[in-house]
Amino acid sequence: MTREKAIKEKKEKIKGKWLFSFGTASGVVSFIVLSNLTFALTEDFGMTAKVVGMIILISRIFDGITDVVAGFTVDKTKTRWGKARPYEIMYIPLWIFVVLCFSVPNGLGEVGKIIWVFVTYNVSQSICYTMITCIESVRLRRSFKESVVVRVVTVSTTVMTIASAIAGISIPVLISIFEGVPYGWTIITSIFAIPGMIGGILRFFLLKEIGEEETHETPSEKMSLKQSVKALFQNPYAFSVAGISLILAMNNSIGAANTYYFKYFFGDVAVATIPSLFTIFAMLLIVFLPKVSGKLGTQKTMIIGFAMLSIGTFLKYLMPLNLVWLVICSSISIIGVIYVNSLRPITLIECMTYGEWKSKTKFEGIYASLNGMADKVGLGLGSMLLGFILDWGGYNGSIAMQSDSAIDAIQFLYSGLGSILGALGVLITLTYTLSKKLPQIKKEIEERKQGGISMKIGIGTYTFGGIATYLGLGPSLLEKFKTSESLGFDSVELLPTDLMNDIGDIKKWLGETGLEVTSIHAEPTEDIIKAMAALGGKAVIWPGTPFCSKAEAIEVARQLDAMAEMAEPYGIKVGYHNHHWEFYFDEGKSLLEHLLDNSSKCFVQLDCGWAMYGGIYPPSFIRKYKNRILSVHVKENNKVIGPGGVPASRNAEQDNQWAHFTKVAELPIEERQKILEDISKMQGEGGPDMDVQCKMGAQESNLDWKEIKKALDEQNFDAFWVVEREGFYDEQNKCLLDDRTWLKENIK
Repeated sequence: MTREKAIKEKKEKIKGKWLFSFGTASGVVSFIVLSNLTFALTEDFGMTAKVVGMIILISRIFDGITDVVAGFTVDKTKTRWGKARPYEIMYIPLWIFVVLCFSVPNGLGEVGKIIWVFVTYNVSQSICYTMITCIESVRLRRSFKESVVVRVVTVSTTVMTIASAIAGISIPVLISIFEGVPYGWTIITSIFAIPGMIGGILRFFLLKEIGEEETHETPSEKMSLKQSVKALFQNPYAFSVAGISLILAMNNSIGAANTYYFKYFFGDVAVATIPSLFTIFAMLLIVFLPKVSGKLGTQKTMIIGFAMLSIGTFLKYLMPLNLVWLVICSSISIIGVIYVNSLRPITLIECMTYGEWKSKTKFEGIYASLNGMADKVGLGLGSMLLGFILDWGGYNGSIAMQSDSAIDAIQFLYSGLGSILGALGVLITLTYTLSKKLPQIKKEIEERKQGGISMKIGIGTYTFGGIATYLGLGPSLLEKFKTSESLGFDSVELLPTDLMNDIGDIKKWLGETGLEVTSIHAEPTEDIIKAMAALGGKAVIWPGTPFCSKAEAIEVARQLDAMAEMAEPYGIKVGYHNHHWEFYFDEGKSLLEHLLDNSSKCFVQLDCGWAMYGGIYPPSFIRKYKNRILSVHVKENNKVIGPGGVPASRNAEQDNQWAHFTKVAELPIEERQKILEDISKMQGEGGPDMDVQCKMGAQESNLDWKEIKKALDEQNFDAFWVVEREGFYDEQNKCLLDDRTWLKENIK
C-alpha cells in the first residue's frame, strides 16, 4: 500500500466515524425532545398525565409489532446502497412528526387531542424511529471493520453525549422562554428538527456500506420470518441485551421528571440547565471507555455503570435542595448510564455473532428489532409510570401550587425510581456472560468458513466411571463437568444419577464451565423429560430395554411413540440407544429396523462402535434411516462379532440387574456397591465388552468417521456427537483428549 493510499484510507475512517455519529446523535436528540411530551401535554395542552401515559404505553405495544416486521424487512433487504443505509431516509419524516406531536391544534376536544397525539406519535416512533433503531447496529457492523468498531462507538458516544448535553441544557431555557407563547412548543421542537434531519441525511449520502469481504462476514442466506424468530429464541443473550435496553429506556423516559422537579422544587425550569451543564465534564470520561471495558470486560463495565446509576440517583434524597450536591449525584449516575449505553451496540453485535454461530445463518435485523422493541416497551412503561405516579400523587398541571403528595411523587420520580431501575439493571447484566465465550465462537465461525468442523462435540458422563457412575459411585457431577471443560468438550450427556443434584446447581455448574446439556441416558419418564427441558436439553435417550423379536420390537416402538408424545409439549425428543444385540435378525430385518419401521416419532442415537461390533456399517444405516438419527455415540472399534444369540425377551421372568438402574436413587450405597460387584463379575464371565476401543483413527479401526459425518450431513438437521468410551488404551483423560482432538482436526 502506498503512503498516499494509506493517508486517504485514514481520512476516510475518520470521516466515517463522524458521519456515523451524526445519525446516532440525531436519533438520540429526537428521543430527548420527545421525553418532554408528557410535560408539554399536561402543562400547556390540558391533558392529564394518566391519559398521556396510557397513550404512550398503548403506542409502544403497537410498536412491538412494527419492530418484528422491521427486523425481518432489514434482513430481507438487498439494494445497491446496502442493507441498512436505504432506511436512513426515515430521519426526515421522524423529525416532521416529532414536531407535529407538540403542535396539537387549538380547538380540539379531549378525544381529538388523544387521536392527534396517538397518530403523530405512532408515525414518528412506530414507523420512522423503529426503522432507525433497527438499522443502527446493522449499519455499524456493515460500515466498519471489526477492529475499529469500539473506536467508532467511542466517537459516536462522544458526539451523542455532547448533542444530548446541548439539548438537555437548552430545552429548559427554551421552555422558560416559549412556554405559553402561541406555537411555543412547535418553535422549540423545530429548533432541533432542522439540524436533526440534516445530520441523519448526511450519513445516508456520505457514508457507504462496505463489502462483505471487507467486514469478513458471510453473505446472508434467504430466510423466512419463522426461521428468524426461531434463531432469536435460540439466543438467550439477545434477551439479556433486550432487558438492558428496557431498563435504559425506562430510565430515559422518567428523565422527564427533571422538568417537574426543578419547576416545583426550585421554582424555575431553567435551573435544570445547571446540573446538565456541569455533567458535560463528567461525560468527557467516555474517552476512557475503551481502556476500562478492555480491562474489565463488557459485562463488568456495564454492571459498574448500572450500580453508579442506582447509587447516584438514590443519593439525591440526602440533600434534595442543594444544587451542588445534585450536580455531583447527577454526574455519577450519568457516567454510569453513558458507559452502559455505549457498550450496548457492542453487546448487540456480539449477539449477532453468537446467533450466526448457533444457527449457522447470519440474522441481523431480528436482533436489532428485539432491541428496538425493548427500547419502545421501556419508553412506554417509563411514560406510563411517570403518568400514573403523578396521577397517584394528585398532580394537577392547571394549578401553580401542588399538594404535598404530588411533591412526594415528583421527588420519587427524580430520586427513587432511577435507583430501583439501576439495581434491576445490575441483576439483568449478570445474566450476560457471552463476551468471555466470544473468542472460541469466532474461532469456530472462521473454521466453518474455511471448511472446518461445524459441530460441537459432547461427552457422556457415563465415560467417567462407567457402571460405577451409573450407580452414583463415580466422581461428582461438578467434577465431571470440570474435567469435560478442561478437555475441550462443548456439551455433556447426563445419567439419571446426575439428576440427584439440584437442577439449580446443575444450571450454575453448566454456566461456570460453559457447557451445554444435549441429552440424558434414561428411560423417558415425565420427571426426566421435565428435567431435560429445565436444563435446555434436546433429548431423552432410552439406553436400552430387552426385546427379542419383531413382535416385541413393535411393542417397544409403540411405547417409545407414547413417550415421544408426552415429551413433545416440552420441546424434547425421544430416542433409543443401540448396543450390538439390537441388530439380531428376525423375519428378514434387524430388531432395530423393526423398531424404527413401526415408530413414527422415535429417533435413534446410533452408537457407531456397538453397531460395527454387531456387524452393521454405520454410514449405510444412517442413510437408510435418514432424518431419524438424532445423535451418534463416538466409540472406536476394531472387531466385529455380530449381534450374538437370541436376545433377552421383554416378557421373560428373570432377575434383571439392569432394572435396578431405574430406582438407583432410592438404593443405599451398600446395595449399589453390591450391584456393581455382581455386574463386574457377570461381565468378567464372558459378557460382551468394549475393550476393543482403539485410538481414534488408528490403522486397526474399522470405522470410517468421515463417511459417517458425510452421511449425517445428508439429514435435514444436525445430529449431535457424544464421545463415550468404555475401553482405554492409556490414561483415561489422555484418551478422551485424543478423541476430541482427532475429531476436531479430522472431521470437516
